[in-house]
Amino acid sequence: MHDRELDSVVALKTLEKLAPEQVYRLKQEFRALAGIVHPNLVQLHELVVTAETCFFTMEYVAGADFVEHVRRDASTTSHDESILQRFVNAAPQLVEALAAVHAAGRLHRDVKPANVRVTPQGRVVLLDFDLAARLADGQARDTLSGSFAGTYAYMAPEQA
Repeated sequence: MHDRELDSVVALKTLEKLAPEQVYRLKQEFRALAGIVHPNLVQLHELVVTAETCFFTMEYVAGADFVEHVRRDASTTSHDESILQRFVNAAPQLVEALAAVHAAGRLHRDVKPANVRVTPQGRVVLLDFDLAARLADGQARDTLSGSFAGTYAYMAPEQA
């Protein structure tokens, strides 16, 4: 979608149903990242909540997910980078993104390849803060009572 005020392409995250818990979670996701500015975090723009709709706009990040980027066919790269070299170039940026989130007192809780994009220029961007939690005394404080969060295949063993 094109944002006329920003004069750029933006992505939208919208709700299909306006159930109160879903609206709350979308607002929490927006607030989890609002105010944290880092080149390796998706940039949020605007949260819109009305009686008819609920969505937020964010930077559109073109590119591939983390694993696709690292494993892509060497014949598609101009420098014939190896898988190891693409990983070595991308991984520190992901660590920087996570460090910025943690420094802001947040925990992402769903870091997986689908939530990490790599632009054609090699910029790594962490997305999807739906499951983010506040950190208090080194522990995640969930906004949803008594639930664990994340994608099972990517969870730390102690969460499962």
